[in-house]
Amino acid sequence: MSAQAPAKPQLLPATRHGISPANTVFVSLCFEGPDVYSTAGGLGTRVAELTEALATMGFETHLIFVGDPNK
Repeated sequence: MSAQAPAKPQLLPATRHGISPANTVFVSLCFEGPDVYSTAGGLGTRVAELTEALATMGFETHLIFVGDPNK
C-alpha cells in the first residue's frame, strides 16, 4: 500500500453571513515561543501551525508572540 498525500485545504466560498477569507481576519496571540525551547512541540508551535494553515486557506492572519525569546 502506498501512503496517500494529505488532502489540500479547500478555499471556502464567500458567504453572506459565514466566515470566509473575504470577511474575516485572524489574529493569534501566543505567550509561548518562538524560541528554540518552545518550538519543540509546545503551544508556540501549535499556534504557528494553526496560523499558517489559516493563511494557506486564504485568510488574512497575524501571529503575535508576547515576551522576550532571548530571556
